[in-house]
Amino acid sequence: MILKKHSKKHALLVLQAYLFPSLNRFLQRLLASFLLFIKDISNNNMHDFIVVGAGPTGLYASIELAKRNNHVLVLEEDKRIGIPRHCTGVISYEAAKLIGNSAFNSAVNKINSAIFKYGKKSFEISFPSETTLILDRIKFEELLFEESEKLGNEIILAKRVKRIRSLKYKVIVDADKEYEAKALIYAAGSKPSLLDFLKAPVSIPAIQYEIEGEVENDKSVEIIFSNEAKNFFVWKAPTSSNSFLLGLANSEISPKKALDKYIEKSAIKGKIRAIYSGKIIISGALERNVFQNIAIIGDSAGHVKPTTGGGLFFGILGAKIIGSLFPYYIENKNNNILKKIIHLNRKFINERINRMKKFSKIFFSLSEKQKEIILDSLFKSGAIKEISIDMQDFHENVISLFLKDLSLSYKGILSLIETYLEHA
Repeated sequence: MILKKHSKKHALLVLQAYLFPSLNRFLQRLLASFLLFIKDISNNNMHDFIVVGAGPTGLYASIELAKRNNHVLVLEEDKRIGIPRHCTGVISYEAAKLIGNSAFNSAVNKINSAIFKYGKKSFEISFPSETTLILDRIKFEELLFEESEKLGNEIILAKRVKRIRSLKYKVIVDADKEYEAKALIYAAGSKPSLLDFLKAPVSIPAIQYEIEGEVENDKSVEIIFSNEAKNFFVWKAPTSSNSFLLGLANSEISPKKALDKYIEKSAIKGKIRAIYSGKIIISGALERNVFQNIAIIGDSAGHVKPTTGGGLFFGILGAKIIGSLFPYYIENKNNNILKKIIHLNRKFINERINRMKKFSKIFFSLSEKQKEIILDSLFKSGAIKEISIDMQDFHENVISLFLKDLSLSYKGILSLIETYLEHA
């Protein structure tokens, strides 16, 4: 009996010596991880979301997040909201309805037609009522800024983000000091990406002049196909009866030299009040824009129409999807919510933008003579009368309308086929 007792005691000592330290280390590590998690979620300096970029999409996303009781920090590298100005500010009434008062209260003009010019020819697509707004882009972004601040969001200007780290339970942003959040929304535009897994979107340089001068028709925008706008077009958008925006993009030479040449060739008169430069995103939409605790929106996600370079409609739509659903995904880690985000982006943004991309890639690579043949065919097509107001933001529907119309001339179709085969 004595031997048996000693054996049991010896066995317990051996078990304690070999098993308990390993178990103890495991429990210590588990406890440390749990305490770190508790510390992170109870950290008073921890935000629910950080938004990188205070352009229209970043600000709109911050508004959507704040409406759902999230604590949001917005970081913007520029010193003033809306400066530098990058966009013409032409949006449809439907896009304005999506955005709300900030769009309507910053409108400087209302448009009801578009004139397409090529060579010495032109045609017009018009509607009985005004269908398009031209915004004061600076005022527009300032109004979004005010709305975001009123909802309690913290917005820090002149704060350049240098590094973003995504960890299991949080995101750390280095911008001179470190900021922490449960998740991050990346809305940094066309700038080189701060995310290791994301490339900067493909773009072509563009420039725009704000000109004080005579306006022939202040209710029409003009789209002009000219050699000076290589792989794109010249645009003219009236902001009043005596002022307009004139700009172009050019993939081969300096856009400023190209625009100055176009102004001289076309004998355009007026005083240049301001010059804005930027980029036209042509890479198409990201296949997926949510990665663990980071969502990507706006120009960074390629939510831009490759046909015109307009990014407000799809950018705001993408911000609305992320702003309304991403918080629930972060809170619950529910894959069904993630699938819904991916589905909505694919159906309402990606598929539409990528269809536009295919057409614009072919069309903008045409010679001026080939473009003239296509545009002549479009003008003669009966389909032009079927263009409706709700197609303003969905250019792929306009393209499909023309391609299905049997009156589209043989020459026009042949020109498209030849160009497609050259770039296949």
